[in-house]
Amino acid sequence: MIGEDVMIRIIDRMPDWTFAVLSILLIIGLVLGSFYLSRFAKNVLRALESESSALAISQENSTLTSQNNDLQDANTQYHHSLQSINHLFEDLIELRNDCHQTYEESLEVIKKIIDTLPLSLSSSRGDSKRCAVWLSSPTTNTLDFHTGSFNFPKDYTNSRKLDIDDSTGGRCYRKNEVIDLDDVTDDPDWLKNEESRGNYKSLICIPILNLGILTVDSLSPFNQESRNIICLYAKCIELAYLQMFDALKFQDEELNGSLDKN
Repeated sequence: MIGEDVMIRIIDRMPDWTFAVLSILLIIGLVLGSFYLSRFAKNVLRALESESSALAISQENSTLTSQNNDLQDANTQYHHSLQSINHLFEDLIELRNDCHQTYEESLEVIKKIIDTLPLSLSSSRGDSKRCAVWLSSPTTNTLDFHTGSFNFPKDYTNSRKLDIDDSTGGRCYRKNEVIDLDDVTDDPDWLKNEESRGNYKSLICIPILNLGILTVDSLSPFNQESRNIICLYAKCIELAYLQMFDALKFQDEELNGSLDKN
């Protein structure tokens, strides 16, 4: 071709040193190109690392914020619970110091404890909890509903029972051990209550002396703070029942004394 012939003639007429200069310029161009390409790559990498670091910091900040919120919730929960328990202990002390204490007064304090417990656990946002005391009945081999928090149906008293040999609560009473279930439906002894109006899924059962059990139902699993608070309330309930027995004993002694005088 004409174009190729022209190029060949031009190259043939170039002095030898031209090729050396062109080679040097080509090498310099490659070196400079590699340098700027490397520099550009480092800048890109640095920018990516900076973005990745910012993302990591953002994620860490989000985690710390969540942990801080959890700690604030736990602190609020403990604060409210301790205030409530302090008032309950004042009621128990007053009941203890009353030489004319009655069964009804003791039951009133127990009911107050039961109603206060779900409120002390209410820092779990959007959750609902309820609790009840069940007392053993040797004649029927059942745990009978004695008293429950305000969100239990009123018709449970004297009607709702748990089989001691065939229920989750019954196992708690038989073995005298705490039962803590995130999902009560996984428990082999659990029986669905068709009359229940709530979708309570989690359950804690705690023995109360040798009298019965305390049950606490929740829509979601309990956190450790809630578990600690429930155990503390269970001790208050035990003290209240001991006071109740003292009241019954006192009433019997008064009755016997009156009969002896007559």
